[in-house]
This record gives sequence, structure tokens and C-alpha cells, in this order.
Amino acid sequence: MRAIKASLAVIGMSAVLAGGAIAGAGIADAATTAKPVKHCKGGYPPASCKVKLDHDHAHRGEKIGFEGDGYQGGEQADGDVHSTVVRVGTYTANAQGVVTGSFTVPTNLSYGSHTFILTGATSGTVETATFTVTPVPAASADPATSGLAFTGTNVAELVGSGAALVLAGGALIVVARRRKHANTAA
Repeated sequence: MRAIKASLAVIGMSAVLAGGAIAGAGIADAATTAKPVKHCKGGYPPASCKVKLDHDHAHRGEKIGFEGDGYQGGEQADGDVHSTVVRVGTYTANAQGVVTGSFTVPTNLSYGSHTFILTGATSGTVETATFTVTPVPAASADPATSGLAFTGTNVAELVGSGAALVLAGGALIVVARRRKHANTAA
């Protein structure tokens, strides 16, 4: 039995050591043959550039901030909202090719999903991001409510009523016992 356990231990250690060597060779090999990852931010031409919106849901008339990279330094970029095409602004890239700004959601835009498109005038770089236009929630008549439906009951009233009934019942028992003792004593 000891020989079997020792053999299994040796086999297990060999597998662990061999696996580590194989994994180590794979890591070293990957490090020597991997191509450098080109990040889009501040670089031209764009690799995997995206426009980043500061939020993806907005109401009509609300401002949405954005940042897009991968443009040429100083390049003009047009911002359009699609579904119904509306030009929302023209922006200028900084020296690193990053375009930042904000736009106001058009008041005539329908509710639902829309696409913000930023197009470079010189490079032709096109970046997109989607956002959803939602209606402004209706104002609540009672500002203390959260807007959710009230589906329960007022438990405090029930507990208070129950406690009052228990106290009244206890008082009646005390009165009844005193009368009984008073009648037996007399």
C-alpha cells in the first residue's frame, strides 16, 4: 500500500512540475511573440475607438457628455443623433486626438433607443454610442412617497389596537378578581 501511495505522489508531483514548465513555456513564448496592443486613446489611426457617453439614459432636453478618441489632433468632428438625423454640434479634437463635449437631447426626439455618431471631417473616423430617451416620470402628489404602489396595510394601527384590547382585557380580569375577593370577604 505504501508503494502505491508513493508512486501516486511521484506521478502527481511530476504532473505538477511538468504542467508548470509547460505553462511557463507558454507564457514566455506568448511574451516574445505577442504583438503590442495599440490603445486608441491619443493615437491615430484608430484601432478600436469608441465614443463613451457619461450616461446611457436621458430625457428630452437633458445634456449628455461624451468623449471619443482616435481622431487627428485639431480635427473637426460632427456630432449627429440618428433615428431621426439631428446635428447636435461640431467639436474639435485636442492634440492627442480626443474629442470631448456634450450635447442636448433634442426635444422632438422620440422615446426609445437612438445612436450618437461622431464623424471626423478629415480622417473620416466614425464612432458611435447608443442611448435611450425616456420620459420624465410624473410628479407625485405626495412628495414623501417613492412613486411605488402602496400594497400593504398600516401595521402600526393594528398593533396599537391589539395592544389596547389586551390591556383592556387585563384590566377587566383584575377588576373581576377584586370583586370576587371583595364578595367572598364580605
